[in-house]
Amino acid sequence: MVKKILNTFLRKKVLVATIAVGIIVAFAIYVPITPDGATGANFLLGLVSNSAAPVLSNLWVGTPVGNPVQYQCIQNQYCIVSWNFSQYATGYTLKLQLKNSAGQVVSPNPLATIKDFNIKSYLWPVGGTALGKYKIVGIIKNSLGTTVSTLSSNEFNVIAGTQQTISVRISPNPASVQVLKTQAFTATVTGTTNTGVTWTKISGYGSIDQSGVYTAPSTQTTAVIKATSKADNTKSDTATITVTTAPPPPPSSIQVTVNPSTAFLLVNQKQQFTATVTGTTNTGVTWTKISGYGIIDQSGIYTAPSIKTTAVIKATSKADSSKYGTATITVNVGPLVGNSTKVFLSNPNGGESIPRNLSYIIHWTTDKLYSSTDNVGLSLYKGRVFKSAILCKVAGNPNLTSTVSVTLGGCDWTPSTSLIPGNDYQVKINFSVDSSYDYSANYFSIY
Repeated sequence: MVKKILNTFLRKKVLVATIAVGIIVAFAIYVPITPDGATGANFLLGLVSNSAAPVLSNLWVGTPVGNPVQYQCIQNQYCIVSWNFSQYATGYTLKLQLKNSAGQVVSPNPLATIKDFNIKSYLWPVGGTALGKYKIVGIIKNSLGTTVSTLSSNEFNVIAGTQQTISVRISPNPASVQVLKTQAFTATVTGTTNTGVTWTKISGYGSIDQSGVYTAPSTQTTAVIKATSKADNTKSDTATITVTTAPPPPPSSIQVTVNPSTAFLLVNQKQQFTATVTGTTNTGVTWTKISGYGIIDQSGIYTAPSIKTTAVIKATSKADSSKYGTATITVNVGPLVGNSTKVFLSNPNGGESIPRNLSYIIHWTTDKLYSSTDNVGLSLYKGRVFKSAILCKVAGNPNLTSTVSVTLGGCDWTPSTSLIPGNDYQVKINFSVDSSYDYSANYFSIY
């Protein structure tokens, strides 16, 4: 018996398990030798931590409006929640709770769970959250479930938002078809994810199937068909069909449209273009480049050169060489690169699509904590060219400013409607401490 017990415990004399980065839990079991049939054991649990827990800061919610500034989120839309951490950490979890003005937690609970401490914001789908005043509470817990940091956000209002109404549109409308021929119709349903329709004929002759194909009768007639939304049977559209004994008159002219009509590329990149030809059954085109550099093949793929250029390509109808469409391509070299080792732009950082005249939160991080008097300045670049200084708002200040305390970690920017839409924008951040700077890692779009 003693031998069996010793074999069992000596194999497990010391257990070491790494729980998370910087957290080590060591187990040691000591087994005294006792007469056969009797055993005893002492257990020692040690916990060693060599990393400080992250602290939550700058938790704020909503879009600032009015003077004095109030923050709001809109029903059935998304609302930005942003924050900062004192340091990057793993093995910790941030949970967000929504509380009403009475301090009660509102379902769902948690509102969101964040495990990646590189993430500094969350787009909250407000949905049908009741109107009223709220706060969001952030709670950081370690791997043992112990709370290490909590912070309450600013108070914000949930206000009413408009919901899309369901609408149905039939295409083509009106239509002309020969006797005994067929015509395919499509119904576009908006305002719901259920885009199904029920097809019916409400007057005239002929028949319509549930795929939207109308079969004309053997005599001339005028028929009306109807597409009714399956999501809401009070929403529908109708189309009028003229059944003739002769073919419909040909279209007055051929038209060629190139899509996209403008494109922004980096050197050596490729872009697929398509040509839509209307007014003829021969929809073929011939692709050519009429100015600039680069190559366009006959499948509509343009290959950018290794230098900066502006090129124009052309798609000419094979049915009528006098009809064509064009597209303009701007080719730029790669994005600008910063030199900062202290402040780093995290939002926007490439690939985002940002609307004009709507609020957008710019975020940055630092290598350590700095004084609140250390400032950053922000500016906007397009195609590597300076466009303007960025003026933004911060919590507690309704006025636009060009300099922001680095400790805030972000500010609220509304892109001007005068900006030209494009996908070659970057934000630059300048740091007052050492005059260093950083850029968005890649281009983002403004539309």
